[in-house]
Amino acid sequence: MSDINQRVDSLIIGIDVGSTTVKATVVNPINKEILWSDYQRHNTKQAEKVLEFLIFIGNEFPHIKQENIRVFI
Repeated sequence: MSDINQRVDSLIIGIDVGSTTVKATVVNPINKEILWSDYQRHNTKQAEKVLEFLIFIGNEFPHIKQENIRVFI
């Protein structure tokens, strides 16, 4: 985990589920800096791919309290 991830205490997560891919972005709500983003084909398993992204984000930012995370889908 990078130093910048440790200094952040809240997150905004944006998730876009499309017809062929899922895209996700994690943003610092204070300065709007993109902390992480990815997109991957879901191969008709949209829910599984979203869960995979959320688990990855949770592991990447383990110090963030759930009440300090806003998710937009």
